[in-house]
Amino acid sequence: MAYNETYAKYSPGVLLGYEAIRYSFAQGLEALEFLGQDEPWKTYWTNDNHQYLTIRIYPFTLMEQMSLGIDALFF
Repeated sequence: MAYNETYAKYSPGVLLGYEAIRYSFAQGLEALEFLGQDEPWKTYWTNDNHQYLTIRIYPFTLMEQMSLGIDALFF
């Protein structure tokens, strides 16, 4: 199987992305967020970049503090 750059805009990922965007706006959405890290493929669709922040609140119990420690290792 070969890859031809001429047809890149018709790749399955691009076509699925286009359909997701089309469907979202057809449903009345005003925006569609890709979320996650900045990735080069996202610039195919937009030049805008929005930063997001996740806040986690843990009760002060032994079990929840252990959960906080585990989350700190991964996030």
